[in-house]
Amino acid sequence: MPKPIILLTGSGLVPVFFALLADDSPRLCLNIFQDSEPAGFIILTVRFSMEFGGLDAFIDDLFIRPAYRRQGFGRAALKALFKECRKRKVRAEHVEVSRDNVPAKALYSSYCLKPGEDNRQLFSALLEINS
Repeated sequence: MPKPIILLTGSGLVPVFFALLADDSPRLCLNIFQDSEPAGFIILTVRFSMEFGGLDAFIDDLFIRPAYRRQGFGRAALKALFKECRKRKVRAEHVEVSRDNVPAKALYSSYCLKPGEDNRQLFSALLEINS
């Protein structure tokens, strides 16, 4: 089992990562290392899409530690992710990015991820779940 990347960010995310690892939904978690030092992670969730007639995926999180940013780690992670998605027959990938995050938008654009041209917007609702 890879080193637990869950310790890279604040302790508030630790329960979220444990929940992710315990869930059996289709997903892909790639840990990113420089030698043996953790540099970041990328998490992809997968679902069936009627629109795309097969599996599509959502890059839920791509995190590179500040010391490793702008050194090609994000690009390498996306390259590995796209390769794995093609192998798994994923037909489309999606990502949500802040309008002002220019470096992330440039990275995603280099992999042909682009804003939709059909004027749709993503709507989200947080649901209260009783344990």
